[in-house]
Order: sequence, then C-alpha cells, then structure tokens
Amino acid sequence: MHFRSDCFLRPWLALATALVLGHSTPAAALECPVYHPSNTDVAIKETRAQAEGLSAMLAARGDRATHSIVNSIRLAHPNASAAEITNFVLTLYCPLVRHNAALSEDQKRERLKAFSAELMKQVSQ
Repeated sequence: MHFRSDCFLRPWLALATALVLGHSTPAAALECPVYHPSNTDVAIKETRAQAEGLSAMLAARGDRATHSIVNSIRLAHPNASAAEITNFVLTLYCPLVRHNAALSEDQKRERLKAFSAELMKQVSQ
C-alpha cells in the first residue's frame, strides 16, 4: 500500500513536529509524544517487550534501524495508517534523543526534526 505524502502526511507532519519539538524556547526541555493506541482494529498494539525491543534496535543502530522497524510494523499491522506507524516510531525514538546528555536542547530538536522528516519519507513509500 502506498501513501502520498503531499495529500495526507504533510498536515500530520506539521502537527507531529509541533508536538514533538514543543516551543522554540531554548531553555524548554524536549517533550516526547506518548503513544496511545486506539481501540480500532488497525491500532498498533505492541507489547511493552516488543516496543522495548524496537527501541533497543534504534538505540543500537540509530537511523539505520528505521527501515527494518517500519517494515516489521507494516507486516504485523497491515491496516495501520502511515500516521499511526509514524507516531509509533517517533514515540520509540524521541526518548533516545531526549536522554542524550551530549546534545543541547537545540541539537535534540534538530536531530528529532531530521529523523521525523526521513521517517515520513520512508513511511510514505
């Protein structure tokens, strides 16, 4: 199933970026979205262990793990929307950036923004 980023994902990306990056005040700490699966049949319902495994994969392999994670989510949840997949992966990645003490708040926001943009490209293919 292919999704067109220009008709569906752009408004969602703007909202997700605003929520994830928060205010542009340099002193504000990065806030991460929390994944709340809905009660629909297409909701991504991963166990805590599965989510932790995917998060560990991101921690170990960084952005290189994204393609594998997106593919595994698509296989496990073929009816999940691009927005649901993107939200789920962002909730896994954001805490890794937020807890990286080597990065300033601005660097954290930039890293998350770049990851978000790349993720949206992958999910929309």
